[in-house]
Amino acid sequence: MKGYEKMVFVLILFTSVLFVIMLDNAFSGGFKRRSGIDMLSEIAIKSREYKVDLDVPLEKKIFSFDGTLLNGYLYKGNPKTSVTVILIHGYKLSHREMLGFANFYVNSCGFNVLAPDLRGHGESGGDYICFGVKDREDILSWIEYIKQMIGSKTKIVLHGISMGAATALMTGAYNDENVYGIIADCPYASGKEMVKKKIKSKYKIAVNFLYSVLDKYVKIRCKFSMEDSDVVEYVKHIKCPVLYIHGASDEEITPLNSYRLYENTNSEKELYIVLGAGHAQSVLVETEKYMKKVKNFIDVISSGQTA
Repeated sequence: MKGYEKMVFVLILFTSVLFVIMLDNAFSGGFKRRSGIDMLSEIAIKSREYKVDLDVPLEKKIFSFDGTLLNGYLYKGNPKTSVTVILIHGYKLSHREMLGFANFYVNSCGFNVLAPDLRGHGESGGDYICFGVKDREDILSWIEYIKQMIGSKTKIVLHGISMGAATALMTGAYNDENVYGIIADCPYASGKEMVKKKIKSKYKIAVNFLYSVLDKYVKIRCKFSMEDSDVVEYVKHIKCPVLYIHGASDEEITPLNSYRLYENTNSEKELYIVLGAGHAQSVLVETEKYMKKVKNFIDVISSGQTA
């Protein structure tokens, strides 16, 4: 092998190794489960400061559609309530970051609350984070559990934050007869675009190519495709009312995501923009108004009235 041929070979080998390292780093950072939550996120910080007054919940483990073991916590409200709220946490968090909402719904509203850990998070099984693609069917499994525990006539509301909001919307497209409404706080319109945004911020080059290879890698390792995470396509099929909430100063998932989802939602809908709020901060910036808004939304839809 001549000298220049050796140089070309070494260059190709070096480039290939570097590409594989970049790919594995992107995959590990974005899709592999973490043992701990994102402790620096605003909602995680505030949730540790928030004092809750909740009775010991009923801890439940169920198997989802693909055999993944899921963990969740059921908090009972007023025995006469007809409403059960499923709280769906965000990316790299757990049910614990939703306990402030659980405290409000149980103690101030009297509602039942189920707070599950999504797959790849908290105490639930699963090695990979699925951006709502598999989680939507996991939530359907939890809905069936609620029907057995609370009763087949319970009126279920899905309340999600960030990735949890996208999951709630994707689940809503199944139009389960017990799901009366969805509260989507700072959802993304496309998981695919979120992944591309992360790639662009980290590597800045060949975004579409890197995404394409990464998606194929995800299909092999995680058994799902990011192409199935286009939330806009799901909301077109939702029939129940949807309350969209978004911080006007959200730079991680910009308000344009909620505007886009709102425009493509054909069911009854409402959009609540909170000035000065960053990502997942709306409840922190306008706490009283936020809680009043979600309580009124649930009261209206559960009573059968129109907003």
